[in-house]
Amino acid sequence: MRPLSSAAGFSNPERKVLIKPFLEAPGLNLELKSITQQDKVVVWSPNYRAQTGVSLGYDGLLGVAIAGKGDLKQEDLDLKGSTTYSDFRFRFPWRRVSVEFGYQQTKGFFAENTSAFAPGSATIKRPDLQLESKYLQLIGVLRPNSYSLAAAFDHSELQRTSGGSPLAVLQFIETSFSDSQELIPSQLQPAFGAEALIKRGVFQTVNAGLGYGYLFRFGDTGYAFAQGLLGVGAQLGKTYSDTQEFSANESSFLARTDLGVGASGDRMVGGLQLSLDSTSNKTAATELSRRLTLVQVFIGIRL
Repeated sequence: MRPLSSAAGFSNPERKVLIKPFLEAPGLNLELKSITQQDKVVVWSPNYRAQTGVSLGYDGLLGVAIAGKGDLKQEDLDLKGSTTYSDFRFRFPWRRVSVEFGYQQTKGFFAENTSAFAPGSATIKRPDLQLESKYLQLIGVLRPNSYSLAAAFDHSELQRTSGGSPLAVLQFIETSFSDSQELIPSQLQPAFGAEALIKRGVFQTVNAGLGYGYLFRFGDTGYAFAQGLLGVGAQLGKTYSDTQEFSANESSFLARTDLGVGASGDRMVGGLQLSLDSTSNKTAATELSRRLTLVQVFIGIRL
């Protein structure tokens, strides 16, 4: 007999331990666009590959994951340079609320759109460019008897019937970047005015917004879910060149989409999940956008 949750349509797995091997392809870019000339833009991206790992969770309360990344071919390193990164992510998704926080540090980027602003040039590499991000995000479910964050993201709860709910989100982010050279390549600098020579910056942002999530059940164990969040907020930011400081107290924007499909039963889980996360900040002459993508394929067993 299955133990039932406090609302009809939900149940807790009898086996509390979930072991889940996964293959994960992360993506990240930092985009700097001229506000006065929208076609003048540089997109910095890291050069890394997919990683494999395994996660171990207990009843949605405790969890740990270990992963390792694959090696790149030498010709790819010669073309785009190498990237080192640290990524610590913690997510506690219950049915009514999800708490997420983490720290990410990435060093070593290349200009993904070099051919657009410097035709015929070799790919521009910035081995010293470093991007750091610290964040805390809270998501609340306004109709918890219809939609479970634990079922959609963590599989620590089983949602037996299809349903959805409006969502509320509150997000705190601190993003910083630094480089030994100007962040704007020389070919684009005339479009950015005095800010063309910036080498580092830090932005502290608070965003709040709304969204919606829906999980569709099919067959005995099949599921598909979609969740979207939109929000606006305020930022405190500064960027620096070797000789000047620029303040940037402006509005900010967040957009996040999570999609998933798979199977989640009393014994086995498996599926595919896609996450897209974007935040943007503005200074007097520059719009800075940070975009994260994450594709994960996983299969797991409950013990």
